[in-house]
Amino acid sequence: MPAAWRTTPMPEPVQALPRTSTGMPVPFTVSRGHDPERIAYRPETGLTVVCDCEPHSEPPVFGSQCPERQRQCARDRLCSVCGQPIGDQEYSAFGALPMPGTDLYLEPGAHTGCLAYAFRACPVLARECGPDHPVVLAKRVHTYEMRRFYAPDQGMLAIHRHDDQGGHDTPLHLYVSQPLSACVLNRDSFLDRFLPTD
Repeated sequence: MPAAWRTTPMPEPVQALPRTSTGMPVPFTVSRGHDPERIAYRPETGLTVVCDCEPHSEPPVFGSQCPERQRQCARDRLCSVCGQPIGDQEYSAFGALPMPGTDLYLEPGAHTGCLAYAFRACPVLARECGPDHPVVLAKRVHTYEMRRFYAPDQGMLAIHRHDDQGGHDTPLHLYVSQPLSACVLNRDSFLDRFLPTD
């Protein structure tokens, strides 16, 4: 399925996003600029990966999530595509695959219409997610902290509850999302049901 961001009907919240020089919308969680991440101390989260990227003035780094906006989306139930709130009675839609061997997702949920648009418009999703690709829908989502241990030869990840103070001595990188009471559709069924039309 070819990417078609110019011809696919664009949900209203996506229309308000910043654009590339060619006019393509840039998803809310996409990082900006060259390597803007650093580790800082935050009283509420301890050691934390922070990001100084500027969404309106620096070029997007597609394929890289801004950790600050990623955590904001997961924590506050914002759409990872448009950055607007997902209502309590709306589904959070997860189009990426979970972390291996888990039901935990690194990419926060999205509005169903925004994710359907992304499946059509994003060249990577259009190329990598075939008709049988699973899309998970859930009205309730639990989040956890993903902290990273750094070692000379490799890094390791640890998942902690938000109230677990024991993890504060290792940097908080992202939040991971666990959809609860989820239903799963294949990509084409999801698009048939949720792709916006004119």
